[in-house]
Amino acid sequence: MEKTSFEKKIQLPYPECDIRNRIKLSNVMRHIQEVSGEHLEALGLHHTLLWEEGFVYLLTRVELHIARLPSALEEMRVVTWPRPCKGAQSMRDVSFYDAAGRELIAARTAWVLADPHTHRLHRPSELPHEIPIGPAPEGYRPPVQDRVRRPEGLGPAGWREVRYSDIDCNLHMNNAVYSDIVCDFLPFDLLQGREIAEYRIHFIKEAALGDRLAVYCAPLPGVENTWYAGADRPDGSACFEAVIRFQN
Repeated sequence: MEKTSFEKKIQLPYPECDIRNRIKLSNVMRHIQEVSGEHLEALGLHHTLLWEEGFVYLLTRVELHIARLPSALEEMRVVTWPRPCKGAQSMRDVSFYDAAGRELIAARTAWVLADPHTHRLHRPSELPHEIPIGPAPEGYRPPVQDRVRRPEGLGPAGWREVRYSDIDCNLHMNNAVYSDIVCDFLPFDLLQGREIAEYRIHFIKEAALGDRLAVYCAPLPGVENTWYAGADRPDGSACFEAVIRFQN
């Protein structure tokens, strides 16, 4: 039987929450990664199998639309659906619902297939397995493809060294950690007093153990309630760029 979607229920633990007792952005990202991988496993495509066949999925873009961030001990239903590919990118949605069925967070994500040894990119059609894709809902909108642009003349707000606890089995900084970096460089009063409405992050080039990242963070000129955050690797190349918008 085709499994065009996958869902799970979770109860949000306290350690995944911030000072306001709401889930941290980084843990939203972790749940997105986990439920996406669990869907592949339900289809018989375990990470180890794909690795042995020369394939690994790498997350490249995430766009979050947030109605409300759930609180500690809240029960949620997390659902994911693959969407039609766009060029070399495999598209996937993830939605978080409260116990009453209201959508809390809608995530649009883009992934690429790569060879874990040579880092050569594969087209989705090269995967020797079928991933069933259901029809997109009416009015469906994939994640924004335009690259986030750093404001001109912006200097580093500080530096962040990649430590052991940041890296995963790919020996690079895990995708979720980038969102912790974004929040660490935002003003404390902003995070303490405002609700996040949207979050968009573009992963450009991986950060490895020992890399000292130059981090940039500032309000986005001409865009109300919106901040830019990004980082450069030691060689000056871009590592990631993000935009976060707060509710009025």
